[in-house]
Amino acid sequence: MSSNGVDLAQYEQKILLIEDDQTLQELYKELLEDAGFTVQVAKDGDEGLSGLMKGGYALVLLDVMLPRKDGIAILKEMKKSKSLQPNGPIVLLTENQEYFYLFAILDFVCFVSCFLIPVS
Repeated sequence: MSSNGVDLAQYEQKILLIEDDQTLQELYKELLEDAGFTVQVAKDGDEGLSGLMKGGYALVLLDVMLPRKDGIAILKEMKKSKSLQPNGPIVLLTENQEYFYLFAILDFVCFVSCFLIPVS
């Protein structure tokens, strides 16, 4: 897998899950670990941004609605950062159907591969 021209082969098994809902954290973590991935969980936007800045994840699952800093604010800070380390694609997770407008603006907000997945 590669993202933005960066070979992420060394990170293939590492996933960052940024999710504040404990039930969803446990569900995603169990499913992904059963599939052979190593999962690091961040429980709020600040923890998530810190993990993203360090880089090294083949995939990032990012909840849109988070305490301290929401997913959109995280993407904006990533775009401004000069010290961001490489990560794979970012998948945006949301329960809120109103966030589908994000598809129209994602190109303006972030420079990484983003996908919006409704969770219900």
